Amino acid sequence: MNDARFLPINSPPPTGLFCFVSDGYTGFSPDLFMKDTVVQIDSDASTYVDSPADLDTTSVGLSVMHDFSKVDMETINMVLDNMLQYLSMDDGIVQVYFDKERPRVDPVVVANVLYLFHLAGRHHEIESSATFIHQVLLHRAYENGTIFYALPECFLFHVSRIVHRFPDQFADNGIRDLLQHRLRQHISNLVGDLPNNNLAMSLAMSIVACYFCGLDGAEHDLVQRKVLCRMLELQREDGSWNCDPYYRYGSNVVSWIGNEGVTTAFALLAMNLHSGSNNRNAKLA
Repeated sequence: MNDARFLPINSPPPTGLFCFVSDGYTGFSPDLFMKDTVVQIDSDASTYVDSPADLDTTSVGLSVMHDFSKVDMETINMVLDNMLQYLSMDDGIVQVYFDKERPRVDPVVVANVLYLFHLAGRHHEIESSATFIHQVLLHRAYENGTIFYALPECFLFHVSRIVHRFPDQFADNGIRDLLQHRLRQHISNLVGDLPNNNLAMSLAMSIVACYFCGLDGAEHDLVQRKVLCRMLELQREDGSWNCDPYYRYGSNVVSWIGNEGVTTAFALLAMNLHSGSNNRNAKLA
């Protein structure tokens, strides 16, 4: 359940607690992986693990800590003040890194930072980022994944997370309605190719995103049950799911990072949400 991998798409999963793979398989011990060292993985693809601190994991981490009363709003506001120094020069969209020498913009990162600004009641300070999210949805710019996230469902899920937590702010700006529309299209397309979909992460994120956006109706419920059944077919005998793509290093689009625990957590969340929905809906006996 602690298996983290960096793999070429469609490659067979190697064994080992931590395995990073580019052209060949290279294994690292947990002790080495956790040390504060620079480890070159693939010199040809310029892929390294020495990335600077980023706004993405900072935003997710602080939002979760706040939910458990482990960080106060004063601290969050101090971090947000710092984040405002890392907006793109041309359009004011939040960037990925706390590093002005490495300008990057990723839609999933923007969604997660926007969540934290909403949490602090300061979303009006990065309105360009909300507009950017709307444009990505409108033009389906997420369909091949984003710069740092391998699956299109990553974007749909993280945007649905904001809409679910802050429904009043998204009732009138068009994002919620457009997201619901895109999710209906997406889940319908998934069903059309279910036998060939072996990614439980993809299926689970789709189910969770639909729940977060409040999609309902008998027809949608039937479609979602088919997706859930396919996800359950992929469950392993020990109750877990395979290591599926989640993250990738921007320039190295043929490789990805996944974790069995992350896949399993999303799958279990999808099951729980679907079960709760069934309990509230007699039509889904």
